[in-house]
Amino acid sequence: MAPVLRALEKQGADYFILHTGQHYSQSLDSVFFQELELPQPKYNLEVGSGTHGAATGRMLIGIEKILLDENPIGCS
Repeated sequence: MAPVLRALEKQGADYFILHTGQHYSQSLDSVFFQELELPQPKYNLEVGSGTHGAATGRMLIGIEKILLDENPIGCS
């Protein structure tokens, strides 16, 4: 993700980070944002733990809501 974000920033692109929050321990989450000097996510779904199906379902519901609210590039 870091190289993509650097390219977007270089081009002055409008973007946001949506974090699923499926990994919430320091070693699997915030350490990457810190070490790669990434901007903090605009959204964090805070999906947390659970079965794969339940976590995936929560992610899809959250992502859909945010994309509908943000309406990037005229999506509907």
